[in-house]
Amino acid sequence: MLKISEKSVKKISFKTAAIAFAAVIITVTTIFIIYGIKKHERWLEFYDKYYIGFLEKNNIDEKTSYSRDKDIRYVKYDDGTYKCMLRYTKPEPDDMHFGIVLDATSDMECSIPLKTSLSDKLYYYYINAYLTENGRPAYYIYLDEVSPEESISYHQIGFKIDNEGNILLKNKDIPELSADDKAVLNDLMPEIMKLKDIIENEILVL
Repeated sequence: MLKISEKSVKKISFKTAAIAFAAVIITVTTIFIIYGIKKHERWLEFYDKYYIGFLEKNNIDEKTSYSRDKDIRYVKYDDGTYKCMLRYTKPEPDDMHFGIVLDATSDMECSIPLKTSLSDKLYYYYINAYLTENGRPAYYIYLDEVSPEESISYHQIGFKIDNEGNILLKNKDIPELSADDKAVLNDLMPEIMKLKDIIENEILVL
């Protein structure tokens, strides 16, 4: 009868465990590689549709658009009614996020503000349309309130429109609005929704 020593059994067990461990590492590594390849393919589709599509639709050359830093670029936006700066950010590799901003706050002299029927105050808007992989934009919107005799805003009104179209006047990142703020928003909402439609139908490729 063939006898296997305890030492041999330990060697066999160690070898089997090592093979099994190596197999697990290879399997996990393969899964991560495949996942990375698939994610990059999805990102390339996202990048081509939303970012490259945006540049082409708006005749923007990213090499000549104004840049305050390497990530944020500016071009002037003027459709005859609304005039402001159009800001955009280039998506990072494999990051399914892309944002554009209609910004009337950064250069007030080159922007046309919104006006209400409630007072003579001017409202310079900052409308951030934020796209993720699902292709439905959410909006973070801020209005800088400026009196005609002033050139600096001392009051800001902020709210959010989620990617389902719900208007959120209260959010963890947004201070609670006063009754006067809500009255201003109610008066300006038709103009804000026009700007939202411009973003979705004339600026972005959705």
